[in-house]
Amino acid sequence: MTFNRAQLPHQIGDEVWFVRAGHNQRYITCPDCCGTMALTVIMGDGTQVSIDCECCREGVYTRGEIKVYDWHCSAACAEVTGIRIGKDTTTYTFTGGPVYIAPERVFATKEEAELEATKVLAEHTQEEHDRINKLKDPKGRMKTWAWNATYHRSRIRRAEQELAYHQSKLAVAKAKAKTPEAE
Repeated sequence: MTFNRAQLPHQIGDEVWFVRAGHNQRYITCPDCCGTMALTVIMGDGTQVSIDCECCREGVYTRGEIKVYDWHCSAACAEVTGIRIGKDTTTYTFTGGPVYIAPERVFATKEEAELEATKVLAEHTQEEHDRINKLKDPKGRMKTWAWNATYHRSRIRRAEQELAYHQSKLAVAKAKAKTPEAE
C-alpha cells in the first residue's frame, strides 16, 4: 500500500497548534498518617492499636511522604518541519526541537488545541488521583485500615494459643522427668 502525504491534513511549512504536556514531581506529607508512618485504629471494644501506614510504607515511600505529579498542559504553536511516516505510525516534527506528535493531536486552530489540552489535563489528573488511591492497596483488595488491625490481632491470638500449647507440652515432659532423689 502506498501512502500519499497529500492525505494528511497538515503539510510541511504549515503553522499548526498542538498540545504540550508535562509534569513536575514533588513529595507531599502522606495524607493518611500525616507523616508519622503509623495509624491508630480504635477497635469496637475501645482499645487502640497502632498499625503501619499502607499509603507511604511501600517502595520509596518510606519517609512519611508520597510522590505526586502536578500536570500542566497548554496549546503550542509551531511550524511543521517534517513528516515521519513509519510502518504503523505517522508523526509530525516541528521547529524548536525534536517534538514528534501524532496527526490526531495536531490542530489547525488554537481553540481546538486548547480544548484538547483541557481534556488531556483532566485525563492526567484523574490518572494521578487513581495512582495515589492505589498506593493504599497496591494489590487491589480494597482492605480497610480496620481489616489490617483485625488481621494482626487474630494472628497474635493464634500465636498465643500455639505458645500456650507448646508450653503445656513442655510442662508434661517436666512432670514426667526423673528426679535425682528417685535414684
